[in-house]
Amino acid sequence: MAIEIAATGRVAMTDALLALADGGNLHILAGASQDPDDAPVGTLLVNFVLPSPAYGGAVDNGTRALATANPIASVNAAATGTAARYRILNSGAEVIMEGTVGLSGSGADMIIDATSITIGVQQNLNSLTHQGDQTR
Repeated sequence: MAIEIAATGRVAMTDALLALADGGNLHILAGASQDPDDAPVGTLLVNFVLPSPAYGGAVDNGTRALATANPIASVNAAATGTAARYRILNSGAEVIMEGTVGLSGSGADMIIDATSITIGVQQNLNSLTHQGDQTR
């Protein structure tokens, strides 16, 4: 039988992971997804600065812990390109996680309004929710 983690454990694990993002960055990048432990390749399109704390406390929905990011300031795009992935980094610029970026219905990990990014154009991150691993 697989180990099952209770709601208290799911919430604690998610909160601990996301606390690493406090005061870090969220990068939107062009290029193919890669292992988050590898040095970044591709173009950095947008660099959002995460607040501290980056996320509010996680809550359990019965099978997963969910946490919503605290408001993130808008920034201007650093380069032009097609957004394909994101990375969340801690305040020491170490990668915490990486995922795909796409439009609604794409099945991507992060849904954005437009994947076509133009240098100098303001970028807004209206909502960011992390869904912890399913443990039941």
